[in-house]
Amino acid sequence: MNTEEEEKESAKSKRRLNIPEGALVIMPMRNRVLFPSMMMPLAVRSPARRHAVEEAVRQQVPLGFVGPRARPRAL
Repeated sequence: MNTEEEEKESAKSKRRLNIPEGALVIMPMRNRVLFPSMMMPLAVRSPARRHAVEEAVRQQVPLGFVGPRARPRAL
């Protein structure tokens, strides 16, 4: 488990992402339903995705969420 010092050092060593103006950071979601203007806790396990979310929040860039495509039903 990381200590606070290790987390601070790793945060300093992280490269900042250059998110273009007007861009939208897209995050995949599974097993969740999220409606517009709805708030819910976000658990991001992937370090790359976590870094993208942190940078989007830091740069005040909107986050978009997408779910898997529904399978068509057989008639």
